[in-house]
Order: sequence, then C-alpha cells, then structure tokens
Amino acid sequence: MEKNHCHSNESARFAGKIESLDRPERKKAFPPEKLLEMVPIQKTDTILDLGAGTGYLTIPAAKMVDGLVYALDIDPRMVEVIASKAQAENIANIRLVTGSIEDIPLPADSMDVVLASLVLHEVKPLSETLRQIKRVLKEGGYFLCLEFEKKESSVDSQLSGPPMNIRIPSSVMEQEIIHAGFFITQKLFPNDFLYILIGKKQSKNEFTVERMISMLEERDRIAPIDKECDKFGIKKGDLVIDYGCGSGGYTKKVSELIGDEGKVYAVDIQELSIEAVKKKIVKYQLKNVKPILVKNIRQIEDNVADIILAIDMFHMVDDTHLFLQELHRLLKNNGYLFISMHHMTPDEARGKIASSKLWQIVDEVDNCLKCVPK
Repeated sequence: MEKNHCHSNESARFAGKIESLDRPERKKAFPPEKLLEMVPIQKTDTILDLGAGTGYLTIPAAKMVDGLVYALDIDPRMVEVIASKAQAENIANIRLVTGSIEDIPLPADSMDVVLASLVLHEVKPLSETLRQIKRVLKEGGYFLCLEFEKKESSVDSQLSGPPMNIRIPSSVMEQEIIHAGFFITQKLFPNDFLYILIGKKQSKNEFTVERMISMLEERDRIAPIDKECDKFGIKKGDLVIDYGCGSGGYTKKVSELIGDEGKVYAVDIQELSIEAVKKKIVKYQLKNVKPILVKNIRQIEDNVADIILAIDMFHMVDDTHLFLQELHRLLKNNGYLFISMHHMTPDEARGKIASSKLWQIVDEVDNCLKCVPK
C-alpha cells in the first residue's frame, strides 16, 4: 500500500513537471520558434537538443529541418513524452537519446547545431559539459545557450526559474564558453531575467586567426601606429581602403585622420577580423568605418579610393595578379596604393607587382612600396 502511495506521488510530481515545462507563460516569455530563428539553421542541418524535456525546442526544430534532430534527456519518461508528441504530429526526423549531457553519447563532429535551453545551470563542472558540446559539434557549428540571469525578477515566480544560488551570470557563462573554444557571435537579452549566448565552434584556421588578432591588438597597444600612418599622406575627407585590416589597428587611426567627411572600408577575408573591427567601431564610435568581407568586395564601387593600404598581408595572397587587378579597380586614377614588403624580399614584392602590368612603383617608404595605377 505504501509502495503504491509513493508511486502515485512520483507520478503526480512528473505530471506537474510536464505541465510546468509546457505552460503558456513559458512560451510567451521565450517562444521556441523565435529562439531557433536566432541560430543560422540550414535545412540540411543535424541538431542536438540537450535536456530536451518535453520537446519544447525539439518539435519546432524538427519542423525546420530535413536533417535529424536528436532529443537527449536523462529521464526516459521525458523521452517518451517527446516520442508521443512526434507521433501525434507525424514527425519522423526526431531521434530519441536517453543519457547525460555531461557525457553525451553521440559521435564527435556529428552535429551542426546544439541547443541548451535552461539546462547548463544544473551541470557540474560546467567546463566539462562545454567540452562535450564542442566535441559533438562540427567545425563551424553553432551552440545556443539560454539561461536565467542571476538577479531577482518579479517574473521568476511565474516561470519557476531555478534557485538563485545555482544560476550562472551571463558574464561568467560568456567567459566559460569562450574558454571552451567557442567564438561568441551573439549576446541577446530579451528581457531583464533571461540571456541568450550563441557560440560558434572555430575551425583550426579560425582559432589561429583569433590568436593572430589578439597578437595584433597587443602590438597596437604596446607600439601605437600613429607615426606609421604619417607616411601615407592621408588627408581629411579621403576615402581609404584598409585591405587585410586584421584587428583594425590601422583602420582606427585612419578613421581619425580622415574625419567625418571621409570613409574607411575595412576589408578582410576572415569573419573574426570583421567582428574585431565591428567591436572597435562600437567602442570608439567610428562612424566613418564600414567593415566588408572580401567575398562582398563588389559592394565597393569602381575608382572610389584615394588611398589603399595593404599592410603586412601581401605575402599571404595566393593569386597576386587577381588581387592587384581588384585593387586597380578600386583606386582612383590619381590615387596611391601602399603595399608593405613584410615577410618578402624587396625583389619578390617588386617582381609580383611588375608582372601584373597594372602598377608603377613610384617610391619606397619604410618597407612600403608606393604605387600608382598605369
């Protein structure tokens, strides 16, 4: 009799938990479809929903993609709830996994997107779970973290937020995610009690680029490049293209030199570099700077630049003829191109420029070749 009573209590608690997870107030506070729209999900993506619960994100995610959606939960009864919902809606691309998020039972590099909605505050150590998430994500894959901010809110009682002592502040979570090897692509605060962090698993190449950017920023801090820019003859109102802008060290100084009347296009092939420049734009209020990825270079019109800077990057260009051809398109007939000869011999740099038959070298200033279009 006592055993049946305990079982009845347990069933009631589980039913209460399901009701709490599916209640309308929760959907109003953070609609699942809107959450998923924040991640660049592709039709063919494979998605993992950690601590999937009743399928709050699993079900709408499965409707968004043709790929598989894995719903992982430690409670097999929750997994059964998701199975019933999927069957009721005739959804066939959900795979159910009973297991722990501290030791995800899935292969490495198998997921395009990992979702962690209101679950990471429950795990210890957090760092190990983040390593597991990184392990199962493919290079370039995305990770969405939704959590309660560590501060009191009148809405907490309605949403049954976790106890204050186990919540993780957004600032701490951000650092943990970065330390795990992710690049934060978005930080969102939909209200005063929730935060959303979206991380991207960096490729080995991106990680190297991030380290390079950090080194460049440290270099700019220790040895400011103010005097370096004097040799370029930049004037108020000039339009300057900083090609291979890196962390934006030259971009920031050029922005100051040209004033409000001028414009700087900060161009780079790496998304991380563009993100670094965007942060500088916000931090220093650089209203005359526009960052552009190389693949979008055609956004810049022909013959608009007064000066083009290609500093400490010419040695990394694979197709120098195509590169010099593109710079020739961008520069005014009376403009100047400055190419630094870092990591190259003078003969090598001069030879590549001469072989393009598009440029005339008119001067050499402090390891920079000053060129004019032919």
